Amino acid sequence: MLKLGIMGTNWITDAFIEGALNSGEWELTAVYSRTEEKAADFAEKYGSTQMLFTDVKEMAESDALDAVYIASPNGMHFEHAMTFLKAEKHVIVEKPIFSTVGELETAHRTAREHGVFLFEAARHIQEPNFKILKENVGRVGKLHGATLAYMKYSSRYDSVLSGEEPNIFFASLFWRFDCRSWCLSALFSGFSIRRSGCCTLFCNENAHWC
Repeated sequence: MLKLGIMGTNWITDAFIEGALNSGEWELTAVYSRTEEKAADFAEKYGSTQMLFTDVKEMAESDALDAVYIASPNGMHFEHAMTFLKAEKHVIVEKPIFSTVGELETAHRTAREHGVFLFEAARHIQEPNFKILKENVGRVGKLHGATLAYMKYSSRYDSVLSGEEPNIFFASLFWRFDCRSWCLSALFSGFSIRRSGCCTLFCNENAHWC
């Protein structure tokens, strides 16, 4: 049984924990939040037997967990992941994993050096329908381009428009990559494209490029 720690107490963390527990191979043993009260409230849903943390480094160095699922604000993913990797903990990071290729390469190198695994929680590319697409896409002949669209109005975007800055929109433009990652991960995983491409995200009548 693997001991799981979590960072982030939003609905997506609940969804991940549900899947992990249903597998019968994980137990939730550690919960991090910026306040102990919030960590305790979250842990109560799962029996309140977990160790609670408000310090990332202390959690990373604890024997209470073998692996951590990181669902902190996108702009903090790299810093948090590196802390756990250096402490020899396996790391699963909610999409988008990091903001640059350089961060990804550094994190993978650190994982190898410390003998642990690093994953991005991109569920859809592991699903049966995506695997069928990947296996059969070659039947249509050589592909010269693809258009992939994914649009969703964030439940917190109204708060942003009113001048607030919810956690999910933390750190400048990093939140925008959350929507882009659905299209880009499908593009690179499913169609074996290795050259730089272009993705457009339309949001509030503005086009943003990456």
